[in-house]
This record gives sequence, C-alpha cells and structure tokens, in this order.
Amino acid sequence: MLHSENRFSSKKSFHTLTLSLVVILLAACGHGNRQKDITIEAFSDMKEPLFVVNGNDVKNAIAKMCNETPTRNTADARTRKYYEEGGAMVWVNRYGVRNNAHLLLRHLKESVPAIGFSESAFYISPIEADLKRFDELDFDSGENSVSKVLARLEYNMTRACARYIIGQRYGFTNPNYTFNRLDSMMSNTTNKFIGFRLLYDLKSERPSDSFIDELTRKIANDSIAEYLAEAEPQDTLYRQLKGMLQTAHGSQRTKIMTNMERCRWRFEHSNTNEGKTLVVNIPSFMLQAYEGGRCTMEMKIGCGERKTKTPILYSQVERIEINPQWHIPMSIITKDIVRHIGDTAYFERNKYYVADRKTGERIDIGEVTAAMLHSGEYRVSQEGGEGNSLGRIVFRFKNNMSVYLHDTNSRGFFSRDVRAISHGCVRVERPFDLATFVLGESVDEWTLDKIRISMDLPPKTDKGKKYVRQHEEETHNLISNKAINPPIPVYILYFTLFPNATGSIESYPDIYGYDAVIEKEMTTYTNL
Repeated sequence: MLHSENRFSSKKSFHTLTLSLVVILLAACGHGNRQKDITIEAFSDMKEPLFVVNGNDVKNAIAKMCNETPTRNTADARTRKYYEEGGAMVWVNRYGVRNNAHLLLRHLKESVPAIGFSESAFYISPIEADLKRFDELDFDSGENSVSKVLARLEYNMTRACARYIIGQRYGFTNPNYTFNRLDSMMSNTTNKFIGFRLLYDLKSERPSDSFIDELTRKIANDSIAEYLAEAEPQDTLYRQLKGMLQTAHGSQRTKIMTNMERCRWRFEHSNTNEGKTLVVNIPSFMLQAYEGGRCTMEMKIGCGERKTKTPILYSQVERIEINPQWHIPMSIITKDIVRHIGDTAYFERNKYYVADRKTGERIDIGEVTAAMLHSGEYRVSQEGGEGNSLGRIVFRFKNNMSVYLHDTNSRGFFSRDVRAISHGCVRVERPFDLATFVLGESVDEWTLDKIRISMDLPPKTDKGKKYVRQHEEETHNLISNKAINPPIPVYILYFTLFPNATGSIESYPDIYGYDAVIEKEMTTYTNL
C-alpha cells in the first residue's frame, strides 16, 4: 500500500517512476552478473516493501520452479536448463514487462484454440493473471510478491513460448521415437526379443542444442511475433485441416488434429527430378503420381498387413527391374518355407531355389536341411517371370527395410476395399503405366515395347509386333532393368485425412492404429 498521496498520487504513478529504476536491476540476473546480490538500496528514499524487487529473490523463485515443475517434453527440459545455467531475463527490462510478453500472450490466445489445444498447456491463464497483476501493481507479501510474480512470468512465458515454437516447428510428438518403439521383433528360433521394427524412416527435424539460445535471442530482439508465425506449417494440407477443425466436433475433431500433427513432422528430403513425384498414402491404399504440381495418375496399391506394416519413408526411385527374382526375407524363410524342407515339388512348383549367400552357388534342393536355412548362410530365391511374387516389374529405391513398389501375380486382390496383405512392400495396380510415368521422355516407343514384350503385354510398335510373330514360341526377356535418371522422389506416408486426385480431403480408416498413438502422445497439450 502507498502511504503518501503527496509522494505518489496512485499505484500507476509509482509504477511509472519506480519500475524504470528498480526493474533495471533484474538485468543483473543475466550472464554478466549471475552471482551478484541485487538490492535497491540506492533508491531507499522511494522504497515501498511491496514493490521492492530483489534479484536474488527472483532467481531463487525461478530455481524453485525449475526444481518443482515436472519436465514433460523437450521444451520444458530446455527451459529448465537455460535458467539453471543462469540464463538472462528476456521478458522484463528496465521499463517493466516488455511488450513482447503481451505479443506472446495475444498470439497464444488466438493460435492455441485454433489448433485444438488446451490453453492450460501453455499457461495462458497464469500468464494473463500475472501480467494483469504486474500492470496494476497488485502485489502482496506472500505468493504474489513482486519478485515471485516476475519469476512466474519469466519462467512460464519462456516455457510456453518454447512449447509452442518447438511443437509447431518440429511436432508436439517425436515420430522417430514413438513409432520405432511400437512393434517388437522376436527371434524365429528362440522367440526372444531382438529389437523393434523400423516403422518410421524419415529424418524428421528436431530442435538443435542451440534452440533455446536462438529463442531467447529472438525474444530479446523483439522479433518474437515473426518467429511465432514462421513456426507454424505453411503447406496446403495443414491449412485445409486447420480450417476444417474450426467447425469439427467429437472424434472428427481428434482425427483432424492427429493429421495436423503429421504435417508438423518436417524432414530432410530433396527433389532431384523437379516436377515428378510419387506419393503413396497407406490408409487410402492409393498411389498418386504428380507432375508439375498436378496429380496426373492415380492407382490402387496394396501394403503390409498389421503384423508387417509398410514403413513411412522418403526415397527416390532409381531403377526398374523387369522379371525380377525375389530374394525371400529371412522372416518368411523361417516362418513359411523351412517346414517344406524335403518337399521338392513345393520348391519346383513355386520356382524356388537355394543358394550360398557368399558364393551364389545353387544347392541341390534334395540336400537342403532346415538347419542350413535357419543358419542364415543360405538364401531362398524365386525365379523371375510368370508366377513370381513380385510380378513382372519392380521399382527400386534405397531404404533401410528392403521395401519397394512392385507388380504382383495375385491381381485379384485389387478388387478388395482393404488391401493390407503384404509383408511390407507396396503392390501397384498398373505397373506398366507407372513405368511409363517414371521413365518419361527418356525412352522411346521401342524401349517401352521391349518392356511390354518382356512382361507378356501386347506391343504397340510395328517393330514390336513383328518381333513377337518371329519369336512366338520363345520366352521374351528383351530388357532386364532400366535406370531412372534423374531419380523420382517417392513418399510413403500415413494420413487418415488426405487429398484425393482432385484435391478434396477424404477420410480413411486408421488401419495400423496410428491415430490413437498420436492422440495419446499429444495429451499433454490437448487434454483429450
């Protein structure tokens, strides 16, 4: 309380006069004077106990918040470390509470509800109450002392700002951690845990060790408004989903929010063939081919079943192979093929052969034992051509799970609505059309006819038709592979709300249950 109307006409006048002199002492909490005791003895003639700011009290209050506040995420951890290491105040200066504090509050009040999150996750009410208390000099000698109010404002605003910036810029969840600890892999021989299946193979960007320094620098330089705006994803799908969220309710609202979160997972990628892109969306069971920003072709796909999920990844199609051999994964060998040892008819019927992995030498099927296959020193492969599980053509791209796009010898399954049946690879409905797209103008019609003839498709050129007539009784393998130069970017994604070929958003089943995983991880922010 103020005791002299002659000395100060109101709280506001005291605020104007005193904070310009007293709050400047908070700068001593910065890097240059971290250990110095802070008092206002130099201004003792105007000291009023309720309005005395002591730097040590502020620092001690922040230290207590660091110790007592749970660290729930990267933003909280970085904030705590910053102040534990003596980080300078960034929301308060010699004039009082800086304007950037009000900019942050206004942005959070507008943006947090617009993305469906809880205001409590960003401390909006406590920040707003303490800003009001500070503006009105509404302090007491207890929990709302001026030093404790300043400490709460400083710590809560930095924590809220870090949560928002990191979440919007890098994701409120960490997909590399979350999805790559979902599916356990067990040894086929010992049934012991051997690791987790790699389900997310994108190099998603994460905040660097210098993030908090960049953040506090932006705050101190009064560029926080631009920094907040730039953090939000700018892509078309995110904006569409955000618009849909404003009128959504119930489970649809949750579904929109999980797909908005996927848009925040920005990852390292490059487009070496500008204008052409392949996009596979697993829940829609569709592949879309884009050229010049427009979807020019769409086709059905099949993907991994729930036990052998197709991973989320980015790569580049580098080559196609015609009539490829299928080198069977070890998991299939131990699960399905070993039990047929001794049944030579089974191996002949499926065109399987066994070879030494080191030398490539084929082994007589009659001499193959279960122990040999379990050892991993021998591979089982299927001859290329008609009846091969990969079909007549495969599209190769580098990745860590030996996944690729390919034809299939079981084309009837494309009539199903749910096409999650593979061991992880992606089967495409119209492989020759896809080959034509990726090869583009780099090949002539005769090359395309050689591919057609090798796949037992009718040729289009006179040269091709003549060749088929002259070699009617022969097996045709006129071309075995073809490089894609430059490579074509391919994205295998997982969105349960995704644009169709015309750009309209459609809803798809959550076949792998990933929406629920994301929803659970976001509960810190959503209170769903």
